[in-house]
Amino acid sequence: PSIPLITASIMSKKLAEGAETLVFDVKCGQAAFMRSRDDARALAQSLSRVGRALGRKTAALITDMDQPLGRSAGNAVEVIEAIETLKGGGPADTRELTLELTARMTRASGLHADAATARAELSKRLDDGRALEVFRQMVAAHGGDVRVLDDAGRFPQPGAAVTVPAPTSGHVACVDALQIGRIVLQLGGGRTATTDVIDPAAGIDRLVQAGDAVEAGQPLMRLLAKEAARAEPLVAAAIAAVRIVQKPIPQRRLILETI
Repeated sequence: PSIPLITASIMSKKLAEGAETLVFDVKCGQAAFMRSRDDARALAQSLSRVGRALGRKTAALITDMDQPLGRSAGNAVEVIEAIETLKGGGPADTRELTLELTARMTRASGLHADAATARAELSKRLDDGRALEVFRQMVAAHGGDVRVLDDAGRFPQPGAAVTVPAPTSGHVACVDALQIGRIVLQLGGGRTATTDVIDPAAGIDRLVQAGDAVEAGQPLMRLLAKEAARAEPLVAAAIAAVRIVQKPIPQRRLILETI
């Protein structure tokens, strides 16, 4: 956890790419590398300082990672969710953060004069297909199968989907992002040893978010794995990852700070 080493690792790649304007999304919270706001701020400031010293325009946002972003966690399911966002859909929080980051990028690079104009123009590009078309060209340039952009069924599919029921009625107060990540790991979506083989279809989808109202027995999420026997033992941990309270909660603050 060395800020100078993290800064060097990130900035060497960005500078090698030739980028003149950089906007950093520095995650902060229990599922982020920088768990405290102070550490996240220090990293954001370090990245920006190095960028400016080398003649780059920089900005940074510190964003919440106590809870998952979007409603999926895993490999294929997150790519599918990103494509849905590029089609003008996707989860509201994913779209909001995407627009905020890109609006800051276009303003810093001089493409848009103000935040309102930037967000309006970028929203149109999500909704009318222009953003998706650029991504389609990128996938093709890398030799990827562009057919997956129009048919999610071409992505790796799980052998089983196990529903996790809400234990009680109420309002979702918090979804523990660290616990969700650990569950995805155990479903096969990550490695605990270098010899492990990742299952790209493993993960979680249809995940509730803070502020959602739920009824007892209603699905909180689905656990995706090769077989149900791998997912079923994780249901209790998945239930424990979601805190339900009786009263509605304030809206989640996604962007914690701007640097």
